[in-house]
Amino acid sequence: MLRIAVVEDDAGQAGQLVQYLERYGTENQEEIRNAVFPDGLDIVEDYQPVWDIILLDIEMPLLDGMAAAERIRALDPSVILIFITNMAQYAIK
Repeated sequence: MLRIAVVEDDAGQAGQLVQYLERYGTENQEEIRNAVFPDGLDIVEDYQPVWDIILLDIEMPLLDGMAAAERIRALDPSVILIFITNMAQYAIK
């Protein structure tokens, strides 16, 4: 089983990511448990290292993905962090 967190402030984008994850699970006979967090602050508050993968949007209103990743990494050195954005300038960072 894969435990995947989607941290995305755009509900439509978050829903699309969840659909992709569900399709992947179905096509690969993989159980996927996911949860959606609408902001970086929502996932870092009371963070518990239960996730295998965290998909992080970079631009969010309260706590952006980069700052959330730093806080998560301090608590969970093994979780896979994947940044999602449509902003090309963040690719190198």
